[in-house]
Amino acid sequence: MLDVRTLIFTTFVLAIGVCLAWLPVWLGQRHLPGVRTWLLTTVCAGVGLVLLALRGVVDGWLSVIVGNVLAVHGQVLMIFAFADVLGRPRPLRLGYSITGIVVVLWPILWFGWPDELGLRQAIYSMLVLTIYCAMAWMLLRDRTLPYLQRLPAIAYAIFHACVLLLHGISGALLSQGADYLRGTAINIFWAFENTISVIAFTVSFAVLIGARLTADLQRRNLVLAEEIDAQRGLQGQLRSALDTEAGLRREQQRFITRVSQDFDEPLRGIVRNAERLGNVPQPLQATIAPRLEAIGSAARRLRMLIDTFLLDHRIQGGMGDMRRDPVDLGALLRDLLREHGRPDGRPGAEWRLRLTLPEGKVTARGDAAMLAVVFGNLIDNALKYSGVETTVDVSLSREHDEAVVVVQDQGIGIPERDLGAIGRRFFRAGNTATVPGTGLGLFSAARLIQFHGGRFLVDSAPDQGTRITVHLPLHDVPAAAA
Repeated sequence: MLDVRTLIFTTFVLAIGVCLAWLPVWLGQRHLPGVRTWLLTTVCAGVGLVLLALRGVVDGWLSVIVGNVLAVHGQVLMIFAFADVLGRPRPLRLGYSITGIVVVLWPILWFGWPDELGLRQAIYSMLVLTIYCAMAWMLLRDRTLPYLQRLPAIAYAIFHACVLLLHGISGALLSQGADYLRGTAINIFWAFENTISVIAFTVSFAVLIGARLTADLQRRNLVLAEEIDAQRGLQGQLRSALDTEAGLRREQQRFITRVSQDFDEPLRGIVRNAERLGNVPQPLQATIAPRLEAIGSAARRLRMLIDTFLLDHRIQGGMGDMRRDPVDLGALLRDLLREHGRPDGRPGAEWRLRLTLPEGKVTARGDAAMLAVVFGNLIDNALKYSGVETTVDVSLSREHDEAVVVVQDQGIGIPERDLGAIGRRFFRAGNTATVPGTGLGLFSAARLIQFHGGRFLVDSAPDQGTRITVHLPLHDVPAAAA
């Protein structure tokens, strides 16, 4: 036959079973809200119940005082767990106030009126009634979870509060001598209802956990969908901006090409006319020749500058229009030296440029116009950064499957600290401040050689000249990755 102590032990075993059932869930999903607090609830309430059931077996203060404190605090932790699931602030002030009242009041009641079971029962019921009323109100006000999923917990919290109210009234009557309330059947009802409440609130808590996870998943899916839509919008804007930029680049390319062509023809005319005017009678040579040479040199330098800027713009565009034709490097270098090599105006002066070519033709694979700009820049730099009394040596050779062009001057050289930055756009060495330049010559040369699948090496020291070595694939050798 059931008795009160059996039901209390049954409730304790049920609470421990609930704890063990939720423990793997918490260990595997520690981010779940309220689960850890729920575990503490079952442990605290279960230990309190078993202490209450052992009244008469263990010391009275341990059974009554500690048992009631743990049982009440277990109810407090329960409302904390439900608050965590709902994502609401915990009612800390209410919960800890109720626990504090039990901690302070129960020793006084036990030692002062040890036989007043009804009074303790009434006070206990009213305190726990307050907890469940607060829980029902908190569940009712929540808007984060669907109402139908909160409804079972709300209904049982209200029902349990009503049972506690009756339990409290019966305790008050019992303290006034109502002996008929001491019956075993009534106490069994209270204990049985307490067992049912453990099951009911466990199921309600599980339902709310599931609802919370579902709501969180839906919210994250919504946020993800919004982010995807935003990303698509940004991709559309980026695509539109890229199309606009590509159009502007094409327009800029056409403008620069048109302007460079407009400048190129007059400059070529200036150079041709300066060369023709050089054939003047001997008496005028000493007066006119240096000026004509200065005009021709300035025109050639301006042409080189325009070609360099135009080429830099093409480099920034990826060089998609670069040709891959056989280029006779010997003929190309002879033409460049013929264009750059000019006497300095003094009678009997020697050419500053010296060209060394191998026997036979050396043919590389690439764009002749671009290679002309590369080697033209290298020769122009060698002349510009070395004295008028020094020579510039240009040599061409064949090494295995590569053509090798070397430009060697005897000029100011490059400081060691600047060698690592050679080939960087707009960079100029620290010892070139007094010499005009843009910092694009070596940059364009290095990038163009890279586009041709070759190598660009610089060896220099201050006041000892600069040696630039260019390796290019031969025409009859398979192309390397640029």
